[in-house]
Amino acid sequence: MNRSVQRVMTSPEYGEIFPETKLFGKNVVTVAEDTFLKNSEEFEVVGHAGSYMCTGVGGSVTGNTMTHGIIDDPIRGRKDAESKVIREGVHDWYDADFWTRQAGGNARILIMNTRWNEDDLSGYLLRLAEEDIDVDQWEVLSFPAQAIEPNEYDHRLPGQWLWPERYPERFYKAAKAKSEYDWQSLYQQNPHNDAYAIFGVEKMSKIPLNEVLLDGNGNPKGTLYGALDPSKGGDDYAALITLAVLPDGRWLVWECKLSVDVASTSITKLVEAQQQYNYKSVWIEANAWEVAQSAWMKGQRSNFEIVLRQEQAKAGVVVPYIPVWHNKPKPDRIRSLEAHFNNGQLCFREDWAKCYRELINQFRIFPDKNAHDDGPDAIEMVAAGIQRHVAPSDWLPPETVTVGAAGYDGIY
Repeated sequence: MNRSVQRVMTSPEYGEIFPETKLFGKNVVTVAEDTFLKNSEEFEVVGHAGSYMCTGVGGSVTGNTMTHGIIDDPIRGRKDAESKVIREGVHDWYDADFWTRQAGGNARILIMNTRWNEDDLSGYLLRLAEEDIDVDQWEVLSFPAQAIEPNEYDHRLPGQWLWPERYPERFYKAAKAKSEYDWQSLYQQNPHNDAYAIFGVEKMSKIPLNEVLLDGNGNPKGTLYGALDPSKGGDDYAALITLAVLPDGRWLVWECKLSVDVASTSITKLVEAQQQYNYKSVWIEANAWEVAQSAWMKGQRSNFEIVLRQEQAKAGVVVPYIPVWHNKPKPDRIRSLEAHFNNGQLCFREDWAKCYRELINQFRIFPDKNAHDDGPDAIEMVAAGIQRHVAPSDWLPPETVTVGAAGYDGIY
């Protein structure tokens, strides 16, 4: 990056525009008399005070101060944008490293980026600014590919294209046809636009916490169910859902834990959740167990279940789990929630943005094939299980009684 900046600044075109801005002719690692610093990491402008230092997001800036800070595209692309771990790593680096380098606590900061995700660095900082007037407040300049309405920075009329001399209308229309989600984020700087969402925030049925009756342990009164979609590895999410069937019959998503966990960690969390919530039934996706449903019916057990047995024995708790082998495409399964989502049968906590924002983001971007949807998929398992009225007494093979299987729900 630093070499790229230097190439631009030493070009004839740059010299014509900024004739007084020049770099030293040779690479200089340490400054001597009549020389100015110029190397792969830092350079000074000849005849002027101060210097320019460059590093990647996450790189070390310790020991340096800034009067002007510039961040250019802190998220590399879609895959990183949909990773909660990477996004939070960028947030942490900004807060604990970059932001603290301000000279006198009063630097000017410029952030340029594609709005890949609602919770990217820009979204994170704008949310903080909205929640607390004492944190940094921002001036936002946005130039969508297709104009929405004129403002003091963008005088185009609604519908007009950005830089048509470089990008013709056919290019923009082709980009929009490929993926509405990519179009809204990459081109319109408007990630997770609910106007195009099957499961939008405006359609959610939200319950204020003061309207939820709690028991002595702080859990909602009613029957509690769980679902676990274990991670398949890599950056795939594991999803652990706690859903309460309220006294009036509605399904309230009480808790959602989404994290990149290995199977053993998911099992530990499941056992802990069973201790806390005393689930009546827990549905676990079994497709990744490496044991076919037919073999499981004959008594073959996976490593996942073996570890689950061990953890249950240690904790002295029985998880009433029901294995589920899916044979329907995931998008079709999740779409089956649409009616429940829209009519309020499936409802959410009013403080969803604080307790399970990532789950709602996964709902909002569905069915984009590039995005995670493990949370909605786990909720569908619970909803389908409840509707099928599976009871622990339905099917209890002798060998599963000791490991905590509640019953067998077949394939769906």
